Amino acid sequence: MSDGPSLTVPSARLGRWEPIGDRTWRALAEPETVTVGLVAGTGGALVIDTGSTPAQGEEIRRTAEALAGVPVVAVALTHAHYDHVGGLAAFRDLPIVAHEHLGGHLADQQLLADLAPYGVGAGELPEPTATFGVARAVDLGDRVVELLSVGHAHTDHDVIAVVADAKIVFAGDIIEPAGPQIGADADPETWPGALDHLIGLMLRPGWRAYPGHGEPMEMADITLQRGWIASILGEVTNLVSDGIAYEEAATRGDWPFPWERIAPGVRRAYDVLAARGFAPRAQLPIIRKDIRED
Repeated sequence: MSDGPSLTVPSARLGRWEPIGDRTWRALAEPETVTVGLVAGTGGALVIDTGSTPAQGEEIRRTAEALAGVPVVAVALTHAHYDHVGGLAAFRDLPIVAHEHLGGHLADQQLLADLAPYGVGAGELPEPTATFGVARAVDLGDRVVELLSVGHAHTDHDVIAVVADAKIVFAGDIIEPAGPQIGADADPETWPGALDHLIGLMLRPGWRAYPGHGEPMEMADITLQRGWIASILGEVTNLVSDGIAYEEAATRGDWPFPWERIAPGVRRAYDVLAARGFAPRAQLPIIRKDIRED
């Protein structure tokens, strides 16, 4: 989620761990119903995303170790929005695995503003200690979890976690059943290509993708969502061609998702086109003059 918490912050709590595959679980971290992943092997366990608060991160780690029967040996981050990194301090003594661009976002003013109501201050989030650009494997003894960069989609540092032997992908916020949040740090132009990495995995029978929020999605749903996201830049192009500015886009455009989920991304699409010299221009009125015979 990239739009931040409301002024009245609900209680942060962790739901029960649900088994979803061989030694693989998920729990939902409130208040944003974030998917937290847990994968265990003989050599330790991996936690994927950390919830919204330091206390929630501690609960995730404690309950994960009790359930898995082995210590948590690493934490992986899908991206740096507050509801995914707020509990990171509970894992500061472990390898923190993330895309190489993630660390630079931990001091973003928007992130700090989003975290402040949850008791997380500037400088309290530990930096990733195991970064990568394309892919990295986390060895859990008798199994490996692959972390893959998919390119600029929901953020410029989106990572998916692939548990190949369980045919499960923890996809972060690049997909959501209710439609993705396309915020100011998203890129609606390159997002469809990022989803191709996920779709390529889902072509194989039996695979399931767990989004950062909501229930698992199948390949058909992801493919449809890819097309809808791709349509946003095309719709903005059409609006610009018709001289329609961003301020009118909410009511003049044909959008695949609720406006409040995509408004910042549409703004970004306008900016991308403007940087290429393609911006709305005022349409001159057509003046008609009656021609009468004398």
